[in-house]
Amino acid sequence: MPTKPVISAEDKARRQQVVDSALGSLRLEGLEPSADALQILEQFKQGQISLDEMSQAIDGLYSRRPVHVSE
Repeated sequence: MPTKPVISAEDKARRQQVVDSALGSLRLEGLEPSADALQILEQFKQGQISLDEMSQAIDGLYSRRPVHVSE
């Protein structure tokens, strides 16, 4: 079983700020992330995945789902 990377408290706080900012922007636009997206963001915040891995996971998540736009 792979060992989880240990991130500093400073890095964890920075990651929390990045996630909070992204979620705030989404919510200002009237959007709410899915439970799957929130799980990916949590993995990033905890240092389990890198920023690139998070981006790829989110891109993959939404590339296989239809997008519904309401008027």
